[in-house]
Amino acid sequence: MEVLDNLPHDKLAICKTTGNVLQTEIIQESNSAYARNTNDAVFQEVFNPLTDELIQEIISLQPSYIPSSIPKWIPTVACGLLKEILFTHPNSSVVFADFDWLPPPKIESKSTQTRRSLLGINEPLVTSMDDIDHVCYLTAPPLCDILFPTDFQALSIYCERLLSDSAADVNVHFMKQNEFLLMYGPNEVNHTRNWFGYTPLLEDFTNCSVLCVSR
Repeated sequence: MEVLDNLPHDKLAICKTTGNVLQTEIIQESNSAYARNTNDAVFQEVFNPLTDELIQEIISLQPSYIPSSIPKWIPTVACGLLKEILFTHPNSSVVFADFDWLPPPKIESKSTQTRRSLLGINEPLVTSMDDIDHVCYLTAPPLCDILFPTDFQALSIYCERLLSDSAADVNVHFMKQNEFLLMYGPNEVNHTRNWFGYTPLLEDFTNCSVLCVSR
């Protein structure tokens, strides 16, 4: 549980001139006035032609990860991890539960409100260790929790296509977390139900889904 949201993601964009896919790279500025006058590192995004082989493989299997007019974050390492598990252990089944939606950052006086990155689809929630949200991963404090929402439908299609040549019967599906708990743990759900019918297993964390790959 809650592994996918913290795995590294990549931001892709489309070149307005050529229509080709671009990958995002982070560079450290040294010539800006702010960088010269402070000891703080200043970072910015640059978009270059796609050369990353893992990303190329992922979008060939799941074209919906290719952005349109707005940049898009994709779960590069999650896709690579699933491939490694499923191919290295051909008899394995996996279950991943995580956030399918995250709220926008709660901006307050202590939040860093300067944005130096392009806003993208599946934008991460950036929260520092003192539980303060920040608007941009490039301007947030060094120690932060960066959480990405997972598009479970897109990830399940990726897994299906990844395993399409498998000799074994493969079942890939996803469902909301409360549906999963009712299907596989109804007794545990009932054990947590209070006198008024409330159970945290079903009614808390409603923004979570579960990916199941079985064979």
